[in-house]
Amino acid sequence: MTSDQAEVVKSAESIRADAYSILDHSQRIAISVTGTKDATPAWMTLVEWLAIAAAGICAAWILTASGALGAVRAALGWLPRRKVMDATLARSVMDDANPASIREYIAARRMSDAEFNAAFVASAKSVDTATPTVPLLQPR
Repeated sequence: MTSDQAEVVKSAESIRADAYSILDHSQRIAISVTGTKDATPAWMTLVEWLAIAAAGICAAWILTASGALGAVRAALGWLPRRKVMDATLARSVMDDANPASIREYIAARRMSDAEFNAAFVASAKSVDTATPTVPLLQPR
């Protein structure tokens, strides 16, 4: 055997030893991977729950602001007691046989709804100031 052949045999044995070493390491990795667990950090779980809560609050706000929630409530028959009482009084005002007048309806609305009362008071102020302040032109 020549020195070149001896060198080739030595290289082949070295390659074979490296291959067995790689196989051994890959088997150890395969065994250790099966024992690992995926762990989510606690702060990430908190962020996920906060994001879900924020999305729910945004959805509720959009439904309320657009009026869709009121439509869903009306479709399901979940009407607020104030609205039912208001509608009943409005219907009785429209009935000619009932002695209730529009003044009673407005008084009841002002008593039951603070926003309506504020708008009613503000509208009285705007009616008073709606008169023209610019003097009329005099004919020549």
